[in-house]
Amino acid sequence: GDFDLAQKYAEQAIRAYLDGEADFGAMHLHTHLAQIRLMRGDLDGAGEILRSMEAKLGRLPGQAEWLISVARILRAEVAYEANDLEQASLLFRTAFSHVEHKDAWFDILTAAYRVSTRLAFADFGLPGAMEALSHAERIAQERSMPRLLRLMKIERVRALTLSDELRAATRLLGDIELSTDRSQLEESQ
Repeated sequence: GDFDLAQKYAEQAIRAYLDGEADFGAMHLHTHLAQIRLMRGDLDGAGEILRSMEAKLGRLPGQAEWLISVARILRAEVAYEANDLEQASLLFRTAFSHVEHKDAWFDILTAAYRVSTRLAFADFGLPGAMEALSHAERIAQERSMPRLLRLMKIERVRALTLSDELRAATRLLGDIELSTDRSQLEESQ
């Protein structure tokens, strides 16, 4: 939650990699810096970092395709948050399969499934979101990724709430041991 410090460390690490001429390592750290900027609400900054990262990766020798796909998934997330659903969908389609099948990086899979769910909700409403979430939850279970499964259940609560399915959302919150009781929220860690 300390975005100032996280950004400072990410920028220092990128400079250290570049000073050591480890360009690929520096590009990898750009994903973290972009996510920090996204969490801070700096959509333009996050998007610029990811566009720059993708362009530079395209010029590096070797196999950078998987990291380009990572950049595109994160760009899709930024585009979604900027309400550019067409761009988000395009970027998502070009990268999702590669990320899902070749990348078990928790943060990236979370972003990919979140974008998948939210785009499906935008296009097909609650049924589309539920289908995307069922797929994401199945993958999380198959890969033994309990944190990813929990986050997808929270995403399910979001879709249910946006669809005014409040009873189902409240039941699901109880199933994953989250409460809407204000007194519990104020007293809990």
